Formats: sequence, C-alpha cells, structure tokens
Amino acid sequence: MTDRQPAQHGSPDDRVTDRIRESFGRQALMASLGAVLSRVDSGTCEIRVPWASRLCSERGGVHPGVSAALAETAASYAACSRLPAEVSLLTMEQKLDLGAPTCGDTLVTVARVEREGPSLFVVRAEVLAETNGARKTVAVLLATMMVVRNGDEAPFVGHWHLNEPRAGKTARAAA
Repeated sequence: MTDRQPAQHGSPDDRVTDRIRESFGRQALMASLGAVLSRVDSGTCEIRVPWASRLCSERGGVHPGVSAALAETAASYAACSRLPAEVSLLTMEQKLDLGAPTCGDTLVTVARVEREGPSLFVVRAEVLAETNGARKTVAVLLATMMVVRNGDEAPFVGHWHLNEPRAGKTARAAA
C-alpha cells in the first residue's frame, strides 16, 4: 500500500485513538467480559478486565477462551493504531500459549506490534493476572494480521451459513 502514513512513534493522533475507542465500544463480547480499553499508543494497546468468577473455567483459572478473545482484540487494536482509516485488518493466523491457570484482581492484556510491513503485521499480546501490582502471565498470543481495504472483508460476512445458496451469501455480503 503506497498511501499508508509513515510509521509514527509515541501516541497516535486523536483521530486514530477516537476511531479505536469507538470501535472497541461496539464490541459486545468485550462489554460482556467487563473489558475496558485502558491505553492506546502507536503500535501498542492495553485492555483491563476486573476479576470475576464468570471469567474462569471450572478449575478456577482464567478460561482459555477469555484469554484468546482479550489477546486477539488487543493485538488487532495495537496494529490498527498504525493504520489509516481506509484500511482494516484480518487475523490470518494466531498461536496462543497458555501459562499456569490463574486469576488475579485484574486481567491486563498488553499487545505490541513486533513487525510491520505494507500488507502484514505480526503482533504479540500477553494476558497477565495482576494482584497488588504483581503480575503473572496467563497467556501469550502471537498473531499475523493482513491489511485489507475497508469492504474487502465483506465476503466473509455470514460464511457460517453452510447450507445457504451462493446467491444468498453474495446478496448479504453486498448489503
């Protein structure tokens, strides 16, 4: 992409931060977890969730699905903080390594862009359990994300309707 803005260090401008905060506010899953977007800087993102028993598996530790959702979301916004509004991202691959099952007073997810190219980002996110300032790693995610023009992701809308005729998918994607 030749029209991308050059890499900036420090905080992204207010328009980028506002766009990310507005997008985060539309995520029902993050709201259901009690997640708060606590920090956005250029190439980094932090999400915080107060501890709640509903976030844990039957064995008492943070459920891996919660860790995965928080890590992927933080990773996406860390990368988005480096992009103009005309483009967005699709996660192409992710690997989640789970640490010791644990809960703390707060779950803190910190994501950082590791590598950035014109079409791909590699982002690392760490989910931490925090109690009285001490942190313990719950999970680490490494994700590869592809830059797409807004609208290019539309064919993926509704793809889980496997028995729907092709025309229905195309019509819904065009809507």
